[in-house]
Amino acid sequence: MSIVVGGNLRLLHIQVPITSGLKLPRFMPRPESHCDMLQAMNTGHEGSMTTIHANSAREALVQIETMISLSGFTIQELAMRQMVSSSIDAITQLSRGSDGTRRMMSLAEISGMESGAISLQDIFIFDRRGVDAEGRIMGEFKATGVRPKFADRCQIFGTTIPNEVFNPPEDYRGH
Repeated sequence: MSIVVGGNLRLLHIQVPITSGLKLPRFMPRPESHCDMLQAMNTGHEGSMTTIHANSAREALVQIETMISLSGFTIQELAMRQMVSSSIDAITQLSRGSDGTRRMMSLAEISGMESGAISLQDIFIFDRRGVDAEGRIMGEFKATGVRPKFADRCQIFGTTIPNEVFNPPEDYRGH
């Protein structure tokens, strides 16, 4: 698997759709590929995307740390967290609601390290307001007021995100 990951990194990132590199199955035949993926993401191979099964952005980080620990890759906990925090820009959490629909629940940015822990900040969250008469979840996606660092990088690559997008609505309660 390490050879495949390394070979793919020589291609343009547009040519390398990575969709399940960090899934945690019951049996991981080549767990070293998780570390290879993070190292590649940390050394200038931008544009990578992967999936992980978790119930929140914070839990996704715990899952990644667990996978690295199970891989046999010997690294101190602080160094592992620094590698993860510098490799990943954002975590998008998708969830299937009680009404069966899938929706984005949050977009969180990894903002670095603080006191040995990876810092996360929510950029957008789904604010659930209840369920209608047909059982459909009611709510809306709201900005939290945090402008992510990656917005500046988007501008460098030709995509301007207006600052107003990140302004929270007046009724935002915070989470």
